[in-house]
Amino acid sequence: MKKIIIFIAIQLAMAKLYAQVDPIRQKLDSIFQHINKSQVPTGYLKEYGADMMPLHWFKGVMTDSNFVANIDAFRFIYHDFTTAKIQSALPLMTDLLIVNNTIDNLRSNANTPIAIMYGSYASLRDDALIQNLFTISNQQVYDVAGRTQNPYVTNALFAAAPITEKFIDTVRLGFNTALYYTNSNVTISNVSVDFKDGLGYQLIPSNGVVTKIYTDSSSTKYRYKSKTQQRRFCILP
Repeated sequence: MKKIIIFIAIQLAMAKLYAQVDPIRQKLDSIFQHINKSQVPTGYLKEYGADMMPLHWFKGVMTDSNFVANIDAFRFIYHDFTTAKIQSALPLMTDLLIVNNTIDNLRSNANTPIAIMYGSYASLRDDALIQNLFTISNQQVYDVAGRTQNPYVTNALFAAAPITEKFIDTVRLGFNTALYYTNSNVTISNVSVDFKDGLGYQLIPSNGVVTKIYTDSSSTKYRYKSKTQQRRFCILP
């Protein structure tokens, strides 16, 4: 697994370095070049982006399959989402290299901030071809003129993770607004954390910190949610 993660990280770096000749991006550009991109809700199309993480899992509703295990998983989700931007006129999300630099700069702090992203993106309807909403010719997708149904589904993406997973006895989690990323106008005023100690959620105000001291090994489990979206996520470092 470690070798696979290292390989993927190298591939990400190479893709960034040689973006102008990225064969995967060239192929995706060819596949979707004929659709009316202005009709894609929010300007982000899942099928147009990288596909290393199943974005549909991370919708902010807790399940057994949507855990963001660590900050590296957060990075992969962030990368997949940002590469799905299909409308060139849209403002860019913060570059992943800048996100990584921010994370590295904050690691030296006594507090551990939580990196959070909330996004909105579209995906192709599962029945789009059956319903004749698109056609495919020569491995390229075409709109169908006069279609009366929306061929896209709009989805929410919510992911979060502490920038480090290593704690001894004291956990000091913070909500630093510099680590909140979104392609929407949604703002988060605070974050609530459940340390699984029976006390329920504890509030972390904007740029604030909450502290928990453990006397056993249970510090490996906690969860949190944002007040604005009331979305919660479970973290299992």
